[in-house]
Amino acid sequence: MVSIEFDRDNLCVTVKGHAQSGEAGHDLVCAATSALVYTLAADVERLCQPSAIRLEEGDAEISCSPDADYRLMVTFLFESICVGFEMLSVDYSEFVSYVIV
Repeated sequence: MVSIEFDRDNLCVTVKGHAQSGEAGHDLVCAATSALVYTLAADVERLCQPSAIRLEEGDAEISCSPDADYRLMVTFLFESICVGFEMLSVDYSEFVSYVIV
């Protein structure tokens, strides 16, 4: 199972585990999760100095502390990507867990 945690106050997303909804290389839930993770990481790098970006197989963390000028935009970005994580957790609850802390 993929466990996703979004810390709204500190703009941090942590993703751990594997969906295991299909064989390796053909796991659509894993592919969707990975696409969201990599999109968030790329956008955070473009918009602010990231506090942490760790992208490893089955283990990712993306966090940042944007300047005041970018805070609203970066917050919207995190919220938007997390809507995707929430949708995955609803549609594929046996493979994805999503919580907001």
